[in-house]
Amino acid sequence: MRFIRHQCVSSIYHIVRHCASGWARYLWRAIPIAEKNKQQFKVSLFKKIPQFFSWSLAYRAWKEEVALSMLDKDAAPRVSSIEQKCAGFPFISKGRSVVYVTHDCHPQGAQILSLAIVKQLAMENIEVHIVALHGGELEKEFAEIGSLFVLEKSGNVKLLHLLRYLYSQGCESAITSTVVSGRLLPALKSHGFQVISLVHELPGVIASMRQEENAENIATGSDKIVFPALFVKDEFETVVPINPEKIVIRTQGVSRVNPYKGANLFARDEICRRHGLSCGTKIILAAGVIYPRKGTDLFVDIAGKVLEKRQDVALIWLGSDYDSYKELIDKKVKDLGVYDHIIFPGFVSDPSLYFAAASVYALTSREDPFPSVILESDEVGVPVVAFEKTTGAQEFILEQGGCIAKAFDIDAFSDAVLFLLEEDRALKATNHKSLSIKEYALDIMWHLNGLKRVSVIVPNYNYAHLIEKRLDSICNQSYPIYELIILDDASTDDSVKIIKDYLAEKNIEASVIVNTLNSASVFRQWEKGAALAKGDLVWIAEADDLSELDFLEKLVSGFQDKDLSMAFCQSKKINQDGGVIAENYFDYTDDVSNRWHKDYMVNGVSEISEALCVKNTIPNVSAVVFEKNALIRSINKLGKLLFEYSVAGDYLVYLNVLTTGKIAFFSDALNLHCCHEESVTRSLGMKRHIEEILKVQKIAAKLGEPREDVLKKADQYVARLCKHFEVPRESLFDNLPSRLRREELVDD
Repeated sequence: MRFIRHQCVSSIYHIVRHCASGWARYLWRAIPIAEKNKQQFKVSLFKKIPQFFSWSLAYRAWKEEVALSMLDKDAAPRVSSIEQKCAGFPFISKGRSVVYVTHDCHPQGAQILSLAIVKQLAMENIEVHIVALHGGELEKEFAEIGSLFVLEKSGNVKLLHLLRYLYSQGCESAITSTVVSGRLLPALKSHGFQVISLVHELPGVIASMRQEENAENIATGSDKIVFPALFVKDEFETVVPINPEKIVIRTQGVSRVNPYKGANLFARDEICRRHGLSCGTKIILAAGVIYPRKGTDLFVDIAGKVLEKRQDVALIWLGSDYDSYKELIDKKVKDLGVYDHIIFPGFVSDPSLYFAAASVYALTSREDPFPSVILESDEVGVPVVAFEKTTGAQEFILEQGGCIAKAFDIDAFSDAVLFLLEEDRALKATNHKSLSIKEYALDIMWHLNGLKRVSVIVPNYNYAHLIEKRLDSICNQSYPIYELIILDDASTDDSVKIIKDYLAEKNIEASVIVNTLNSASVFRQWEKGAALAKGDLVWIAEADDLSELDFLEKLVSGFQDKDLSMAFCQSKKINQDGGVIAENYFDYTDDVSNRWHKDYMVNGVSEISEALCVKNTIPNVSAVVFEKNALIRSINKLGKLLFEYSVAGDYLVYLNVLTTGKIAFFSDALNLHCCHEESVTRSLGMKRHIEEILKVQKIAAKLGEPREDVLKKADQYVARLCKHFEVPRESLFDNLPSRLRREELVDD
């Protein structure tokens, strides 16, 4: 199996990981042989590793096994030898790996968020090496995602060997989660790592855990520091000042997708049945370790006040006991006489059903920066009540229809809960868009090491028969996709249903926007998609085309040059069945030049002068990746004029983008351009098409600096088109819209 779909990666990787130890031992013994006979080494390697596994997964698993089991002074040069042997293997990503530090592996908020982040990074083909200061119940889950090194078990010496080895293999980035993990900042920085720190604590926790030194490590050593809210940043700075250039304010995404989203009533009935509650009982939910900081005692006090007003409620607290604090809580429950209405199920590994069942979430914490439970509640439309100035999520809670009570005022909190119970807003929220953990994880990587974020825009109109294969070729790219935006232009076939079914079945995150009326111009869809895009780069992947799975991997590499405005690659021509008609577009471009036989990067104006003055030598937009801002500026500059072009609008956009920077071309045919029997060009009439070409040729000549021989080629190209399609040249422009007529060309 050469290509592995995203939803299969975790399970297959788990299998591969179990085999990795044996492969590592074999390869270790094979090194001396390999040095003598490289070909024999490769042959034996292929025999040892089952071919039905993805090479990228096998290689990654083997590297991680070596990282953990072969930590000695001789490791680096011997592993480097294997690296050289494996250099040509397909889909082995270079330089896209990260060390992730978590303070432990216990099933609590920050650790569950860490698990979600590393899982998402691994799903995006980013190699993750996890370092936990301490172990815990989630060790197995972390180990299934990437290599796991538990410091308390292995010690500092092996940790330093590990960091040295990983850095030597090109892993130069690290993420630390929580202030406690700041303990490793000196070691990471001394080995050369670029470090971004995720801060989840407020001053009370930092003081109670005596973490001031680690907070100082983060403030001075981290290259970037991420806070979930401005409030958390401001509070952290009361402990230690921070260089403003290091600060990033970014709320995390939802760590768990709730399968009961939109099925709140079903979830409520199920929880009532499970706990023997009367049908229709309204649920007030809280979650977290049973501990004073989380306010479990306040939760019980609130229960007493709420139950004075209405009896059709149950209060449920999910979470394990801490240091026998539950005994004090049980006594408080008994003293208040609310035992029949409060339930403590303990730790629940998947609390999705409980969140969907709730009418209100009670955040009773005395201090909680921006707990993920707020986002999990918001995902299923459940409003939150919290105390004032205890959380960085205060504004978010209010924006989502929740309430903030005066700090530790039990009566005010209870009144807010009762008010929201009357509304029962959760049952009305069925189509709420959640914050994306995927975008959050890739944003961290962008702030950490500049990993480019790619927004993929798929304009679709009546391609129901092709859209699934197209989405396959997008969603299985080896390079991470930041966001997928599908724009349907009022299709009359089953496109929209097929798209939504596909996304649901594959559990793929995407925005699907359906026009009620056809826009009459694909370039209006380009404009809409570019405006919606949040990434750094934009790929307009037309719905009828396909791509090789390393298309983005290759083209995005060109954007290491900060002056690059667009990159494109060679295209194959295919029919609607996917059959290859032509291996490249040489038959179309060779009359201009043979420059497209090899890779190159040039100034955009040079490309206009040498190539685009003759014709549109970028035959298909699906072969292009744009720098987003360059694309938006170009579309905005053209304005409504762009929509007057039926077919040459892409040609016009390319010209304007190229005035902003460089262009890169990759000679590998990674784009598969679907050529229909009746193309848009022919159906619109060749006369109109030729007129648009002439118009854009004139514009290109003004933007570039073409030589006389290039201008002659341009004229010859138009003459050939007129002759081939029997269009008298003197008849051109008779029926062209006024803004595009020949006499106005000179004034553009």
